Amino acid sequence: LAYVNFAEPPDTIRPEPHIMPFLCHYAPADYSRAIADPASEPNSAFDRIVRRWLGTSPDLMVYMYVDKHMWWRLPRPVTRTFAADIRHLRQLGVRRYFGQSAFEDWAWQGPLYYVAAKSLWDPAADPDLLAREWIEGMFGPAAREMADHYRAVEEAVRIVGSKDFQKKADVAFRKSVVLLRNEAHQLPLRKRTRSWSSSVAVWMAPVCTSVRSPETSRPGSKRPCVVQTASMLEAWSRGSTM
Repeated sequence: LAYVNFAEPPDTIRPEPHIMPFLCHYAPADYSRAIADPASEPNSAFDRIVRRWLGTSPDLMVYMYVDKHMWWRLPRPVTRTFAADIRHLRQLGVRRYFGQSAFEDWAWQGPLYYVAAKSLWDPAADPDLLAREWIEGMFGPAAREMADHYRAVEEAVRIVGSKDFQKKADVAFRKSVVLLRNEAHQLPLRKRTRSWSSSVAVWMAPVCTSVRSPETSRPGSKRPCVVQTASMLEAWSRGSTM
């Protein structure tokens, strides 16, 4: 699994012929634009990694996050982007594609799932026609209104994925971070204490984890804990054991 910090191929060894590397398009990644779009710095970096992997292992499988969102729990039906990526990856020589999906996302991602699946059979297929086929089959007389809805959301994704918008969003995000004040005297953590935690750089929702002996939990530590959402702050203040 070639993932995030370990996405790049090894320089000194080659995978055995029976090994199929999974390269995740997670980081670097920009799903608001196509992988081959030169205006996207993250995707340009990912494209270089794909090419390097193919030189090392022609059996490479690319792992695409079809069900991920640009922001937490909001839709991302970027049908044209995924269709373009499938064509591009095939032109590079990729013959193995894994698309992550989720049951609860069909209402939002239905056109995208359909376009991606059909494009794998025929990379030259028109993504707009495929999306319309799914929308008309799913919504019948309400197809025109739903097509307008998906089109508006896809355009919004392109806007928020732009470099200028991302800079503004990063500033707003950093200003919204809440510092835990430890008013409930939950710190330092004791062994086997269960807490709500989240990585500011990656996750957009609290994840319940078991904390054993983190660096910041040593007695006398003055380093503040950084949390991301009000729900986490509430859980801390109540001493949650969930």
